[in-house]
Amino acid sequence: MDSASATVTVTKSSLSTASASASATTSSDPVVGTHRTGPSSVWALGSTLLPMLLFASVLVFAFLVLRARHKRIYAPRTFLPTLREDEKTPSTTDGMFAWVKDFMRIPDDFVLNHQSLDQYLFLRFLKMITIMCAVGCLITWPLLLPINATGGEGESGLNAVSISNIKSPNRFYAHAIVAWLFLGFVMLMITRETIYFINLRQAFLMTPRNASRISSRTVLFTDVPDEYLNERSLRTICSSVRRIWLATDCYKLAKVVEEREDAALRLERAEVKLSQTANKERLKHRTPLSHSEGHDPQMNGSCAAKWIKHSQRPTHRLRFLGKKVDSINWTRATLPGLIEAVKTAQIAHRNGQKKYIGAVFVEFETQRAAQFAFQLTAHELPLKMQARCIGIPPQQILWQNLGMKAWQRMTKGIWATVFVAAMIIFWSIPVALVGGLSNIDYLTNKIPWLGFINRMPEAILGAVKGLLPSAFLALLVMAVPIVLRRLAAMAGAVSQQEVELRTQSWFFAFQVIQVFLVTTFSSGASAVVTQIVQYPTSAPKLLAQNLPKASNFYISYFLVFGLASSSKMLFNFMGLLRYGVGGILKRTPRQQYEHFINLSHLKWGSEYPKWTLLAVIAIAYSCIAPLVLGFATIGLGLIYLVSRYNSIYTLATTIDTKGQAYGRAMQQLTVGVYLAEISLIGLFAIKIGEGAASIGPLLLMVILLITTALFHAAMRRALHPLTRTLPSSLLTRAEESRYSSAVLEEGVIGYSYEGEIRYHSSNEGEIRYHPSNEGEIRYHSSNEGEIRYHSSNEGEIRYHSSNEGSIRDFSEKHGSIRPPSSHGDSIRPAPRDLDYGYLVPDSVENDSVIARVLNEEEETEKVKVISNNIIARSYSQRLASVEPRLPNSEKQQSSSENTMRTAEERRSLGKTEEDRRDLEIREMRISAAARASAAEDAWLRPTTTSQHHSQNNNNNRDTFQSVWSASPVPSIAPPPTGSFLNTFFRPNKFATYAHLKRKFEEGLFAQPVPMYAPEVARTAYFHPAISRQCPTLWFVRDQMGISEQEMRHSGRILRVSDKGAWFDEKGRVRWDDGDLRGAVAWERRRDVLI
Repeated sequence: MDSASATVTVTKSSLSTASASASATTSSDPVVGTHRTGPSSVWALGSTLLPMLLFASVLVFAFLVLRARHKRIYAPRTFLPTLREDEKTPSTTDGMFAWVKDFMRIPDDFVLNHQSLDQYLFLRFLKMITIMCAVGCLITWPLLLPINATGGEGESGLNAVSISNIKSPNRFYAHAIVAWLFLGFVMLMITRETIYFINLRQAFLMTPRNASRISSRTVLFTDVPDEYLNERSLRTICSSVRRIWLATDCYKLAKVVEEREDAALRLERAEVKLSQTANKERLKHRTPLSHSEGHDPQMNGSCAAKWIKHSQRPTHRLRFLGKKVDSINWTRATLPGLIEAVKTAQIAHRNGQKKYIGAVFVEFETQRAAQFAFQLTAHELPLKMQARCIGIPPQQILWQNLGMKAWQRMTKGIWATVFVAAMIIFWSIPVALVGGLSNIDYLTNKIPWLGFINRMPEAILGAVKGLLPSAFLALLVMAVPIVLRRLAAMAGAVSQQEVELRTQSWFFAFQVIQVFLVTTFSSGASAVVTQIVQYPTSAPKLLAQNLPKASNFYISYFLVFGLASSSKMLFNFMGLLRYGVGGILKRTPRQQYEHFINLSHLKWGSEYPKWTLLAVIAIAYSCIAPLVLGFATIGLGLIYLVSRYNSIYTLATTIDTKGQAYGRAMQQLTVGVYLAEISLIGLFAIKIGEGAASIGPLLLMVILLITTALFHAAMRRALHPLTRTLPSSLLTRAEESRYSSAVLEEGVIGYSYEGEIRYHSSNEGEIRYHPSNEGEIRYHSSNEGEIRYHSSNEGEIRYHSSNEGSIRDFSEKHGSIRPPSSHGDSIRPAPRDLDYGYLVPDSVENDSVIARVLNEEEETEKVKVISNNIIARSYSQRLASVEPRLPNSEKQQSSSENTMRTAEERRSLGKTEEDRRDLEIREMRISAAARASAAEDAWLRPTTTSQHHSQNNNNNRDTFQSVWSASPVPSIAPPPTGSFLNTFFRPNKFATYAHLKRKFEEGLFAQPVPMYAPEVARTAYFHPAISRQCPTLWFVRDQMGISEQEMRHSGRILRVSDKGAWFDEKGRVRWDDGDLRGAVAWERRRDVLI
């Protein structure tokens, strides 16, 4: 558990302790519920704030001192070699405060492009709720604070500026109007952010990096009928299928693989312990037990026996209280059988010789085909062949749940929900029991045999009364998300994403009811539910009576929470403890290595509800006690800044929800809106008995509640489907582009044997093509632009445009560039007033790519042909499926311009038949690339017609205007900008897919994933036990020859190495942390993004 979670737990524990203490006493106790009022005066608030401010200052100062010395804890993303270069954060300037400037210069978009969508949206969520509270201050304070302060009820302190100080019901009109303004703004903000999330998610999932991943095109189907558990049947109902993985029952195999892993790692630990024990004896005595001098790893007998006794060898017990055995000898005897059993079973599972469990992974040719299958009803029977998830990498699949039947999943889901509801309602019982520890005197009086507690020393008794309740309550609160995750997994979730999203919903309900409402009512949830069940109409009155009284408590709560949580998150005490004390407990090089490279991460199911609850409390109190919004702005702002630092410098993302957690959190904010409206309705209804003046505000709030409910329902109905799937319209356009998913093969566009096409956008963009045997075409635009063609056999063509442009050609072999073949190629004039270079394909019928540039000085035409073996035949077949839709006039133009070939031009193709045949073949194979280039709507925009060009310069310019209606280069206009109000109220312009797509033009997601190895692609969605190999054991090199001898013996069974590990002069295990990717424990699968 990270420091942030620990901080939240402690804060909640204090809150719950107060509630529990009250519950533990009799209902007639006059102090019950007194904690709701909190500090009612400014002095009382200051007495709460100053100690916490001092505490936070100490932690921040400690962070500033330790940050430069412990970069592994406070800035691991700046240097950790296991991160790819595009994942790292730029290092900061050394100094106690110098780094702040570098930190503030890094935009939030950096997290989006160098880490994950979830991490970016989490930061955006914190920023949005902070802005929401700040705007709430601007809306509520100018009107409500003066009205409340002059309300005439005679309240003092902080209560003087809350609604409890209003005496005249006529003043409630102000609260109703402000509620319409602020709560309307909140609903508008939720809607706007949901639209933003939808479009950002679409742009993110269709980036080259995500589109080229196997998981983006793979759909999981569960409850597949037996008659469809074969590839032939599945291909009849699913079109455009590339691969199919039929899940097999791997329960027994997984057990055997686990036993093999345990035995192998036990052998590794035993070997390291053996060498370490002998090395300690060597450092003590400097002479071996035997009088043999030197050592020979090849000699008979054990080298370790020269330094230690047989009783000092590593041992362990078989099972619990079983026989004690020599660990090294036992594992060496056990491993060969396990390794052979695993190998045999893996082959059987790979060949489909084991029982199928009714789950199938289907990889489609394109994202569009996968999304279509995901949204389609695949079978006529209910609950059969359900598409459960798409885009989930195999490491996030819960394999043990794939074979669960639909009725089992449904039944377990119902029981899990019932259990969670009961736990939420009756949570006050264990809280009251633990809270009773704080009232030891009461317990010892009621239970005489506990009287020994009062006889304890005063210091111990104080700890029992003060620390134990908070510690136990902290453990209880920490256990809640753990229990909820376990229930979600048991209920049949098929992925970690599904577990986190279900946990988020349950934990948020727990937070709202137990941490907010129950604390406000100062009684158990069961009592509240009983009252509401008996008297349903009393719910508004209950809220109305209790919410204003608790406002002062939450003012202090936001201050304490913001200062304590942010400072503890920044100081990262748990990180210091983990990498300080925890590192000492790691005995083997592998344990130390894993401990060093693994970054902390957030679990969205428990992280979002903590901060969503704070926003809900702020919204609920916005019109009742407006001061809460101000303190919430400060607290949430501090949390945002610290979370931003951690996201940029320290955290990693392990569970990918594709932003779903953000969308769910935004919808959960509506709970605060409903609570605020219901509370105001109750307050106004109470005042009706004092006069009819409150009827008007009451009606306004009832209308607002109905309007909010209708608007919310309409918003959910319109937007919710778009939060789960990708629209076919965008996918269709994506398939017509150069980076269509239809031509993705093994992670990149192209084939490893025949060539590669890459696209990179950096301000303007770059297109790079390189076939290993035939040449290279490059496009680069930097202010002016450049096209570069190089062929080792044919020569080189370069084109560079600077306002007007110039052409340089060079042929090393022939001395000139040969014109196109007789297949017929249209000639198109090139714009000379554009500041970019470009490569122009004319139409889908063309067999070559021709660029024609007019020379302004000579007023003559120059035709330069760029033809090469752009792509392989198999690649051309894939591109044929995404043929672009060109206007008929464009095709007519191509046909008419083909007549421009003369016999003299055809004779100039080459002097030999071999030259002509080679060029014809190359031109035939280039047509697929021409189609792909013409299909890129952001790259080439062909117009309608073209006529033959005259020799007159003016006619040439007129012809150019008729041919090109827009620049053929990518649109690189800067994204539209505007004021905050303009960007907020116009999501149709500033939150569209086209606008947000610009965020991914650079950085991590602008490039496809590296090419998959054939074996990786073939086994991508096999159960991990099927493809899991036995690990290479990592021994520690010593000066006694023990590791060499042990490696020779153990190496007969499995792979072993002592590379990069040794004992220092004090006998401690050390390893080479300068070569993390070359370490024995490094697994290349960490870099494989499936």
